[in-house]
Amino acid sequence: MQTLYKWLLLILVLLGFCACEEVDEADRFTGPVEFVPKKNVLIEDFTGQRCLNCPLAADAVHAMQATYGAEHVIAVAIHGGSLSLPASSGAGLALPEGETYHTFWGVSSWPKGLVDRGGGWSTPSEALLEYTSWSAAAVKRLQVAPAVDMTLNNTYEAETGQLTMQVDIKANQPIADGYLQVWLTESGIKAYQTMPDGSHNREYVHDHVLRAIVNGQWGEPVALNATDATHTISYTYALGDHPTWKASKMAVVAFVYSKTGGVLQVIDSPVVQ
Repeated sequence: MQTLYKWLLLILVLLGFCACEEVDEADRFTGPVEFVPKKNVLIEDFTGQRCLNCPLAADAVHAMQATYGAEHVIAVAIHGGSLSLPASSGAGLALPEGETYHTFWGVSSWPKGLVDRGGGWSTPSEALLEYTSWSAAAVKRLQVAPAVDMTLNNTYEAETGQLTMQVDIKANQPIADGYLQVWLTESGIKAYQTMPDGSHNREYVHDHVLRAIVNGQWGEPVALNATDATHTISYTYALGDHPTWKASKMAVVAFVYSKTGGVLQVIDSPVVQ
């Protein structure tokens, strides 16, 4: 019995040495990857006000924006599904269009998200990621050369509530199956949210919430060649029809995507310059 005890003790000591083995400095993880972003990345955050872990996903987005720049990590919170509250109720943030996105991407649990829409999937749900995987996926996409360059200019007339948006697109490579999508988002919205500890926060601040779709549920087709001149498209939207929205907290999000390549480039710009 004593012999067995000695052997067990020896094994534990050896395991202890292995566990404390010095890791080469070059192989240590010391924090966020350092690089200069080549393109921006779109995070589509499928969320709900009655979702316990959805605030954790929002925190993950804020952390990425703090690390890599909010101008490079562009997020849109799309409320929908069984854990959401409809906007028509007066207390909710889920739009019918948001429900359509949830259905198309096959979202059945929350939070889930898309990072540049994956690209190359055979069924939409294959592109969905847990929020704990968003950062790693975003780092990869931020280092991809953009297939298009985009600029966005907004003009807002406070007196009339009229918003005019101009999107300029220049292709860096031929794009035969591209679509341009334009959305409106609002941040700083205080509304109900179930928290991770199960508590109910009626003063929770929701950011980058999808408020409206400007140019159709799936955008509009754009076929571009690298030799083409800059392609300019303009839109108008009557923000005055939505008196509870705060223009000073709103932004326009525009992106070009394809099924094969995902989001090729995305930009955002505040409504009030």
